[in-house]
Amino acid sequence: MFTKAESEFLLRRLQRNEVVLFVGAGFAAEATNHKNEKLPIGKQLAEKIWNFIGMPGSYDGTPLQTMYEALLNAGIKQSEIKKFLEDIFLVKKFPDYYLNLILPYWYKIYTTNIDNLLEKIYSKSNQKFKILKYPKDEFQEVDKSLETIQFIYLNGKLPCEPPNELIFSKKQYARSSNDLQPLYHQFVNDYSTTTTVFLGTSIDEPIFEQYIAARQIRPSGIAEHRPQSYLIDQHISPARELLLKNLYNIVPIKASVEEFLNWINNNKADLLDKMDTLKVTFPSFAELFDKVRETEIKKLGIYFNEFSSGFRKVNPFGVALVKDRRYLLGSSPTWNDIYQNFDAPRKITKDIFEFIEKSIVEEPNQVKIISLLGSAGSGKSTILKRLALQLAQNGRSVFFSYSEYIPEYKSIVKTLNSLNDKVILILDNADLMLTQLQGIVSELHACTKPPIIIISTRTNAFDRITGKIEPIIEIKEFKTTNLDKDEIIALLKILEDNNLLGHLKGLTQFERIKEFENRAKKQILIAMREATKGENFDVIIHSEYQELVPKEVRFLVACIALTTEAGFTVSKQDFVGFSDLTPAETLYYLERNLHDVVIKAGPKEDRLLLRHSIIAEYIINHCLGSEELKKVYLRILTSLAPEINIYDWKSRKYTLYREIINHFKVYRRFAKDINNARELYESLMPYFNMDFQFWLQYGSLELEGKAGSLELAENYLLQAESLRPHNTNIKNALANLYYKKSISTGSDAEAVSYREYANELIDEMLYELRIDDPHTYHIYCKGNYIYIVERIRDFKLIKKELEILKKVIEVGLKNHPLNKRLQNVSEIINKAYLLTSVKEEVTFPLMPNDFE
Repeated sequence: MFTKAESEFLLRRLQRNEVVLFVGAGFAAEATNHKNEKLPIGKQLAEKIWNFIGMPGSYDGTPLQTMYEALLNAGIKQSEIKKFLEDIFLVKKFPDYYLNLILPYWYKIYTTNIDNLLEKIYSKSNQKFKILKYPKDEFQEVDKSLETIQFIYLNGKLPCEPPNELIFSKKQYARSSNDLQPLYHQFVNDYSTTTTVFLGTSIDEPIFEQYIAARQIRPSGIAEHRPQSYLIDQHISPARELLLKNLYNIVPIKASVEEFLNWINNNKADLLDKMDTLKVTFPSFAELFDKVRETEIKKLGIYFNEFSSGFRKVNPFGVALVKDRRYLLGSSPTWNDIYQNFDAPRKITKDIFEFIEKSIVEEPNQVKIISLLGSAGSGKSTILKRLALQLAQNGRSVFFSYSEYIPEYKSIVKTLNSLNDKVILILDNADLMLTQLQGIVSELHACTKPPIIIISTRTNAFDRITGKIEPIIEIKEFKTTNLDKDEIIALLKILEDNNLLGHLKGLTQFERIKEFENRAKKQILIAMREATKGENFDVIIHSEYQELVPKEVRFLVACIALTTEAGFTVSKQDFVGFSDLTPAETLYYLERNLHDVVIKAGPKEDRLLLRHSIIAEYIINHCLGSEELKKVYLRILTSLAPEINIYDWKSRKYTLYREIINHFKVYRRFAKDINNARELYESLMPYFNMDFQFWLQYGSLELEGKAGSLELAENYLLQAESLRPHNTNIKNALANLYYKKSISTGSDAEAVSYREYANELIDEMLYELRIDDPHTYHIYCKGNYIYIVERIRDFKLIKKELEILKKVIEVGLKNHPLNKRLQNVSEIINKAYLLTSVKEEVTFPLMPNDFE
């Protein structure tokens, strides 16, 4: 069947949960239905339809698609068609060898079949499964805990209501091929990047041909980087073999379904059990189960799964797997870099370490929050990783998160309590998950042993975090500083030991130190790149970006730059989806041209990001014109659209989408040209028309941007409200809108009415719903202040109104004392109030524009 090399390759992939199974009609050929007949395929099914609809004479070989079209148009009741199909396709029995299918942990199982054989097989073995089927279901993330496997029915599944929910006839194929099919779309990306076993199919289904064949051909001169796949089929012509190997990297294996399933059984000793598989694919999850009793596993599994999706335990005994020096050339730090000791010792690491150890001893029953502040490229991530390793080596339980996903507080509390230890949670890039963080912190007091939390963020985002958390608990603040002389000397030693001094090579030690000291006020990344290259950082990055060829590669780098800047990694499947090239070409350029530009992360190194967030930010802001930038946005969001569930707002991909379409960032990136930004939102409308977040951001763009339309803003925000009636952010935006309308209208009566309605919205949130959000205070005070100084003419009334406003802002600042926006508004209101004591005419201070 397989050669020894092929067998070993496939078993290695199965051990890593990196094999997709695709089953076609031939897979179910030996199963029997409730009539004790084998499930019909091809001409057998066509003949049954011929007889069922009463065609004259014997079956004449008419193709199945035509016969199914005839069935739909024969005037037969829907209920009768439904029973006919269920009688012949719902499985009653199957041979025992089918049970071998459950022995490996498949990544996913796709099928073009409409029967229920997969369910029968897995149910008999008490294995959990999740069914996704055309046309009702959309993409869902796989269960990384391996508790549940996905069955994805590309052509629909019985029982259902035919004909609309099944694909058989020519018209149905034509209609389906013209529509965007999220499940087929996902299969294309999975097949392009994951070893796939095709079983019981000749790979000639019409939609399959459209989605797969047109994009999979490998151009000549392009090396193969798609993983090898296999087609299990007894009847493969030599010509077909040649095409499959050369065009699709599919190796034909002449064998039956039974032979393949028996091969699995014969090699089951080489397959890993669930826990050993998890140690490879989801190590943070597997490690948690090593800490709990067997009786707790089922009870806690769902919480461990969620916790492990956000946090990974730090290994105190880790070793460098490869000699990779990209960190010293300006890449973000990996654990491999830390284990290689490529990071120069920093005094701040020692300071935080000592503070944590002291807190554990002196206040073991208190939740502690520590913040590490600094600009992008200041070394925060490196400091956190080194700190995490040192704490773990000191016997502490340390869990690290990149903050793409923060688990529900219940999962964190349940997990930490099961560990029965004083745990340290480290969140890099913490500003990405502000809303979840606030709720989590308030609940962590319920832990048996409350944790220590370390959050890292850019300084300019810190007030948004502390404004929400400080009222709950005090935050101990540490700030990254410029490299001092001792730290520079240590860094120079590392560069010299690794032969990476570059421009510094010919300088004396004194001159080398001066080079760094002259650039000390810049981020470490920039200082190191400029010192070793001898050029300006902007010139270096711009030149490196423009040198990427072909042009499509630059677009792909820009796509990864946008997702990296948003704080996210993406999968290889996503990367393939961003490309206009075939998957074969895309993966070729990823491995060859982008080896030192795009880095791999995660336990299986299957997540991608640009080598540093500050480089990503520079590319997005300085290397792309508005048309190119719009193209990058559209590439990402239209590719991810089939996988974004607008009702699962906590999912990683929805969070990425929400971060990318943020109106403030879009407006700023498109050079504050609202028309450019409008074009982007208009292009995305067909994909996200039913998502409240889309309309909230589009409406907010019109509301905030110069030359924005308040009428359009109102329309869009009302659409958002109709989709999500009780959302606080929408209410804030509507209040902001009506304050602006109260100022811009030419009618005094309308002005009063708009202001009253805006105040009612804010009052409802602050006093009825008890929503304590600093943004709500900011909108209320800013909106009323501008109304007061621009529309009220009575000086005494102005003073009275400002006095009321002073009291409101005082309450806001009492609840959020570190919020800088509230501090600024308070300062302006107080200045204006003091000016009301002046008898002559005065000019009141202006409120700052949030976009300036």
